[in-house]
Amino acid sequence: MNEESVASLVKKHRVLFACTGNTCRSLMAEFIARKKFGVIIEVSSAGFCPQAPRDAENAIYTLKTLLNIDASGHVPRDIRVINVDSFDLVVAMDSSVAKQIRERFPTYPVQRVLKWRINDPWGDNLAEYQRCARAIFAELKNLPVLKGQQ
Repeated sequence: MNEESVASLVKKHRVLFACTGNTCRSLMAEFIARKKFGVIIEVSSAGFCPQAPRDAENAIYTLKTLLNIDASGHVPRDIRVINVDSFDLVVAMDSSVAKQIRERFPTYPVQRVLKWRINDPWGDNLAEYQRCARAIFAELKNLPVLKGQQ
């Protein structure tokens, strides 16, 4: 049985990565998680103030050059129009985003919001985007939905 067949037998956990513009941190987290975990979990990303797709160029470039991940089709999404309750876990890229999640979605269980401390590289140099991607990659090993699935 291949990995995809096994994954179809088990309920996939759904994880939403959230940040401000969905052009840097949450975008990179979504695509890195997708590559790292394949079909084990279902991942998505969104932001509170989604930016234009061109604003994601540095993150997309970083993913391609650092990890050989093609995120060129990414279109920033607005978290406010997503059914957040359909996700098992929401990963906020920083405490400000976690606060916005609690305020905007007061019925979403607080224990299902994971707060990371990932600095936003938006508008910075490519070295900061690379640092951000590496920090995200390191944090992914601690996702609670992966306990017992790796």
